[in-house]
Amino acid sequence: MVYYLDYRTKDGQRKSFLIGSHGNITSAQAREVAALRAADVAHGKDIQKEKQEAKKKASQKKMNTLKGFLDHRYREYVGTNHKDPAITLGKIEGQFSFLMNRPLSEITPWAIEKWRSEQKKAGKKDSSINRELMALKACLSRAVEWGFLAANPIASVKPIKVDDQGRVRY
Repeated sequence: MVYYLDYRTKDGQRKSFLIGSHGNITSAQAREVAALRAADVAHGKDIQKEKQEAKKKASQKKMNTLKGFLDHRYREYVGTNHKDPAITLGKIEGQFSFLMNRPLSEITPWAIEKWRSEQKKAGKKDSSINRELMALKACLSRAVEWGFLAANPIASVKPIKVDDQGRVRY
């Protein structure tokens, strides 16, 4: 059983508002919620519209996290434009898992520097750290390009200088 409030907007349009299901709330609680929402309707508010806006804000907030951006936008781009998308996404998801639930704008150079020093202490080579950092930097640059961020928060983080003489070959 599900509880609804049927009402009409100022324009006379008939709408129904889902209050909840019987297992989650009691009939007395549903009556209280219905009375409050009916009062809002009487004051001219469209409660359905408020609910939709709140849902849209929550969805956008989820989308603004690194995980949301990767899942809903960047994964498709990498899949079509990179030679091996699994490697690129694996670098970001594997190495920067501590950033996944943070909003994109809250990713700071300090967090990246801290991650970099932890990686160096663990014995990882500088070139590997740089490759993983560049994968994240590219992802955030796309977020800027597509309008999810005003500026890349880790643009100021420079790669580690690598004494790259490579193998000596004869």
